[in-house]
Amino acid sequence: MSNTDRINYSISKKNEEDTPVRAEFSTGRTTEVVTSPNEYEAQVKAFRIETTNQLLTEFDGTSKHSIAIALIGGVSGNFIPRNFQANEIRHPKQYLSYINGEIDNAMAGVRAFNPAFQGGINDENPFVAFDGSEHKYTIFIPKYTGTYNLLITFSPEVNRNLNLSTLYQSQANRSPNQKAFLLDQPKDLLITVGSLEYYRYYSQGIPQGLSDIDSIIIQTSQIPVAPTFVGNSKDIKTIVLKVYKPDILELFNEEIIVNYKRDNYFSLNSKYPIRDMDIQFIIRRKDGSAQLMEIFPANSFSCELEFKKIDTF
Repeated sequence: MSNTDRINYSISKKNEEDTPVRAEFSTGRTTEVVTSPNEYEAQVKAFRIETTNQLLTEFDGTSKHSIAIALIGGVSGNFIPRNFQANEIRHPKQYLSYINGEIDNAMAGVRAFNPAFQGGINDENPFVAFDGSEHKYTIFIPKYTGTYNLLITFSPEVNRNLNLSTLYQSQANRSPNQKAFLLDQPKDLLITVGSLEYYRYYSQGIPQGLSDIDSIIIQTSQIPVAPTFVGNSKDIKTIVLKVYKPDILELFNEEIIVNYKRDNYFSLNSKYPIRDMDIQFIIRRKDGSAQLMEIFPANSFSCELEFKKIDTF
């Protein structure tokens, strides 16, 4: 088999531990996988990884991830700011518990300064939801009584994460200064939730900024592939086999499955038979940093390597 025109080598690993493990595989064989590597080219033909545990972004507990809410039409229109507590975000819906929790905390502060703002619909808080079919965040603001309206602002990073702008209802009684630098929402969408009415504001599109994952890198240290460098790296102890840039919707799914239709072979630069095999999955962030991918308990990954004899079609 080691002298055929095409040799496929399948790798699969499941985390059987109780804690996360690195997404890597290594084995030493007594039999040869490829007898004459210099006569072959190699590629990653396909791979699959579960994405539910991949870190999309994280809160650092500072004002980088924060909201601020002010009540218009009450006794006090002061903003009540809230920072998100330090946490890791691995799925778009996970974001909801943190932002909605801080909305509730901010609204408690708003009512402390405005004791008359209570009763009925005025006891309800805004909330953010995630539309899994449209892949968009949506914020719902209650239709408060009288002249009460809210102004909700997001820090630039939260705005980037959610793709939501500063929000307020267009009929709000704003000061001249607020009117000067805040744009009206083009339309208030009034909907009924149970017995209550809410204004609904959609995000401006799919939240591309929710993830800071730039690419998934598959590398090896034992397969003698001619080096391919990523970025400014000059370290040839590990060699890149594949760089894959997932789009945001792939990261929102439970897994990424990639089957290549276009060949992307690398020359093998060794005359010695290949027995040892290894691969590592690396996450490269948009800031250029890299980290070893982890898989959580009961999760798995797989990868298929193909060795093709040179000039074979």
